[in-house]
Parts: sequence; C-alpha cells; structure tokens
Amino acid sequence: MVKQKKRRQPDSRAANDRPAREGHSSRGRAALNMAIIAAAVWLAFGRSLDAPFVYDDSTSIVHNRSIQQLFPLWGDEARPGPLSPPRDTSVAGRPMTNLTFALNYAVGALNPRGYHVVNVSLHMLAAWLLWSLVRRTLDQQTGSESSSINELLAICVAIVWAVHPLQTEAVQYLAQRTELLMAVCYLATLLASLHYWNSGTSRARRGWLFGAVAACALGMGCKEVMVSAPVVVLLYDRTFVSSSVRAALGKSWPLYLGLASTWLVLVILNWQGTRSETAGFHLAVPASVWWCTQCKVLWLYLKLFVWPWPLVIHYELPLLDSWRSSGPWVVLTSLLLIVTAVQLYRRTAGEFLWSTIFLILAPTMIVPIVTEIAAERRMYLPVASLVILLVVGSYRLTQSALARKVDASFTRDKAARAAKLTTCLCAGLAIAYVAVDLQRLAMYRDEIALWQDTLTHADSALVRMNLGLALINAGRPAEAIEHYEHLLQSEPENEVTHRNNLAYAYLHAGRMADAITAYRSALRLDNQSVEAHNNLAMALLNANQPQEAAEHFRAALQLKPDYTDGHLGLGMALFAARQYAAAADEFEELRRARPDSIEANMHLAKTYVELGNPAAARAAAVRAIGLARGQGQVETARQIEAWLTASQQSSGTP
Repeated sequence: MVKQKKRRQPDSRAANDRPAREGHSSRGRAALNMAIIAAAVWLAFGRSLDAPFVYDDSTSIVHNRSIQQLFPLWGDEARPGPLSPPRDTSVAGRPMTNLTFALNYAVGALNPRGYHVVNVSLHMLAAWLLWSLVRRTLDQQTGSESSSINELLAICVAIVWAVHPLQTEAVQYLAQRTELLMAVCYLATLLASLHYWNSGTSRARRGWLFGAVAACALGMGCKEVMVSAPVVVLLYDRTFVSSSVRAALGKSWPLYLGLASTWLVLVILNWQGTRSETAGFHLAVPASVWWCTQCKVLWLYLKLFVWPWPLVIHYELPLLDSWRSSGPWVVLTSLLLIVTAVQLYRRTAGEFLWSTIFLILAPTMIVPIVTEIAAERRMYLPVASLVILLVVGSYRLTQSALARKVDASFTRDKAARAAKLTTCLCAGLAIAYVAVDLQRLAMYRDEIALWQDTLTHADSALVRMNLGLALINAGRPAEAIEHYEHLLQSEPENEVTHRNNLAYAYLHAGRMADAITAYRSALRLDNQSVEAHNNLAMALLNANQPQEAAEHFRAALQLKPDYTDGHLGLGMALFAARQYAAAADEFEELRRARPDSIEANMHLAKTYVELGNPAAARAAAVRAIGLARGQGQVETARQIEAWLTASQQSSGTP
C-alpha cells in the first residue's frame, strides 16, 4: 500500500500577513519617491537660501507692519494684524499668505533665510501633491497592472515640473509665496476630490469633502487665481470619472456646492478693491487692448516653457492697440482655443490639460494688471499641465514606436522599455534644468546683478529705477545718478518721479544742495504731492534748515492728515529747532497712530529728556525697548538700553 503524502495546508498566518507586507512595501516606495523628489528640489533651490529681499519684498515683508505681530489677527488701521494685509501690495486681499509671513517674522524677524526655507518647502509639498495626483489618475485610467510604470511617470512629472527654470521666480522671489500657497491648495483640492469620488464609506467621503472645500477656501485667501479650481475639478470629474457634466453634478452635488461656496471668500476679500490702483477695468488700459496683448503673452509663456531663457524679473512689453500688431497673435490663440474646445468635447486627457492652462491663466489674461503685463510666476501651475503632456506623451509615443518593432506578445516589455526611455529623457531634462536654475538663482543673491541682468533684456524706466535704488542701498549713489539722469532725459513726461529719484540719489551722494534743488523742481511741477513735500523737508532737515523743513512737513500733513511719516518728520524738525513741547505733541500723535512704532517712542524719550521729565522719558524708552525685542530687532534694543543708561547717569536719576 502506497502511503499518500499529507497535503500541506496553506499557512493562514502567511496569507493574513500578505496585505500587511504589501501595505508596508507600498508605504516604503511612497516614502522613497517623496525623498527623491525632495532631493531634486533641494538640489535646485537649496543653495540660495541666503538671498536677500528684492523688489516687492520691501512692501510685502520688510515694511509690512501687519506681519510684525501675530495678534490680534485682524487688528485695525493703527495696529493691523496678519489677516489685514496692506492695500495695493503683493499680499493685498491674500490674508493667508500674509499670515505665513507673520509666522516667519515671529520666528526670525527679517532674516530672509527662514522665508526662503518656507518657500522651498512649499514648492516641495506642491511637487509631492502633483506626484500623487498624477499617479492616482494614471492608475485609475490604466489599472493596477501598470502601477509601477505609472509611479515612475508620476515621479518624472513631479521632478521635471519642480526643477523647470520657469519656477525659479515663484520659489526664490519671496513675495510670490502667494503663487506657491495657491498651487498647494489647488492641487490639494483636486487630490481630495479624487479621494472623495473613490471613497468606499460615507464617513470617508464626508472627510474628503470637508478637506476639498477647506483647501479651496484657503486657496481663495492666498491668490485670486484659485477662482478656477471648482471648474477644473468639474472638468476633471467629467473627463476621468463621470460620463458627463450632468452625471458629475448629479453624483457629487455636495462637493460642487461646497466648492462653489468658496467663491464668496474671494468676493469678500476683494469687495473693497484691495488692488484698485494696479488692477481692474477702470484703469487706463482698454479691455480689448489688454486681451489682444495677452494673446501674445500666452505664446511668450509657451516659448519660455520650451526654451526657458532669458528669464527676467520684470517684463516690459508694448500694448498691442492695433489689429496689425495683434492680429497674428489673436488668430493663433483663437485657433488653439477652438482646437481645445473641440477636443474637450471628446473628453480627452490632453485637452483637459490644455483647458486647465487657459483656466488658470484666465484671471490675469482677462483683468488688466497695468504694473505687469507678463510674469513668469503666472506659469507656476500651468507648467504642470505642460510637463504632464510632455512626459506622458513621450511615453505613449515611445511605446507606439516600439510596437512596430516588437512582437505583440511582449506588451508588458514594450511598456517597461518605453518607461525607461522616457525616464532617461526626463533625467536629461532635469539635469539641464537644474544647471539653468543655478545660474538664474545666482542672480537673486545680488540685487544689483539681478536688475543689471534684467536691464540687458528689458530696458525700462521701472528696471532702471529699481537698479538705481539697489545701487544707492549698496553705497554706490554715483552710478544711480547716471540712471536717473538718463530717465529724466528719455521720459520727460514722468519728470516729477525722476527728479524725486535723482534728488534721493544726490542726498546719498552727499550732494545736499543738488538734492534740495531737484526736490524743489519736482515740487514746482506738482505742488500737491505729499511725497515731494516730505522729501524736500527731509533734505532741508539734513541740511540743518529745520524751520523751512517744518513748513513742508506741515504742508504734507495738510494734504494728507493721516500721513504718519509727516508727523515723524515734523517732530524731528521741531526737535532740531528746539521747540520741544511742540515736538512731543507730534511724537505723541505718531504713537497714537502707530502704537508699535519704535521710532515714535525713542524720539519721544529724547524729547522728554529735553523737557526735564525723566520719568516720562524712561517710560517711553522702556516701551521702545520692548517693541524692538518683540519685533526681533535685538541690536536696536541694545542701543536704546545703552542710551537710557547714559541718560539716567547724566541726569542722576536711578
């Protein structure tokens, strides 16, 4: 009798451990992929963390009083909080971005390194979100059998997007954190919506619904471009998830109701025209001229995606106000829009991506922004769509080319080979892009070099004015004078501005008489200019003519009673004229208007010493020391402490 072998029973413990092992493996791969993306981002941007503040960083960060304290969050006009950003600046109507600047200020005051670390970290987060979104979308379209290839393609997309040279402005130019935060919220909204559609339980769906709406609402508080997010989510649903717009709305109406409600946030934030001096249809540029000009700008953006050089911080482009100049660009853009619309009707992934480019750019292409006709940062998120088209398109083309040479039975092998070839292409692009990034970012480490480079590619009054200011700040006013004199000759229609700038340069060059003459000339041209009166008064004060300086400070205050710099200047002029009681009144007025002003308290302390009131002087000085410490100005606090000690010793007070 043959003895039968006992059949081996499957190990139930091994079977039960398999999903756990697969889960650990999946999480391990995800962590590795995220580390690779992070390494690429830091390789490109990690060496430029000590670059100084430039351009609009001055109004958005350096001189932004609303970020100098975290509480109260809203505040008032005298003491604005981080959720009340100043008007007509890069953070106007964007309180969430302003809040992050306030957090930076609370940690490191005006050390630019901390701000750069946050910007690079946000860029890395956006790259992670893009990787996850692309991977999940590809998995949804091709199934789990291609998951490893989809993961590889998603990594390629995230890295090429993250290191593309067009991204350098949004990451390195600190005031443009608005773009980074908006993009993070935009991608998070899409990703949370995708999870919402794929959730298996009602509890999970509610959680992802809340996440999508919250991300969208926060994005509205970062930048107005977020306005298109609900529409893009609907187009994504219609293209990749549902069969039609009607089906998408019927199945996911709570999601779209929530996303649409976030538009109210945008309306509330911009109800009072937070940037009415720089953007809107009420300005001098006709809408039709702006739209025609933006047709050409669109092709500039596409050219910079393909060949990202030269890159400049400010583009000075002529407005296209005739059919002869704008016709070709309008025709080309119209054809591209028509093709996109036709293909979108067919629900193709490519045309969804083209549609997102138009939708994301739409706010800046529709609403005139007179200070900037074009800006590289506006392509920060649209570059993602173009990179997806490039990477996935290259993979599909390579796969089709291999199909003609390899037997049809080797389908999986063809896909793997195509993925490897695409990865090699992306690696080459990424290396080239990082090389360009490093060259471009080197410009941001020297503001003079940044504006000189801009001048070689886009000579304009604004560029020369900013270059002149950078030269003055670097102690090279003689070179700035040359630029301002050039502008005075080439742009006589803006003589007031150029004479004021020229006078400022004369002042720093020690040419006091020339500065006063230039300021007087500017004031004769515009006697109602608050700045001209204030500037002339400061020059007269420096020339030891306090009485006449006081007259012009009073004229500035008469034109603008809430002009706090006027109260400061008038107080200084009265102090210099030894009219101490009147000076104290001005410094008290300044302190009431700006309770957080270190200067107001310090000048008040010195004035009370002259008035023979040591107790009041000490109280003001102690207040100034507390404010300086609270605002991170440690050296200023030490100087005031030394002054207070010396003052008490000289007066014999304890």
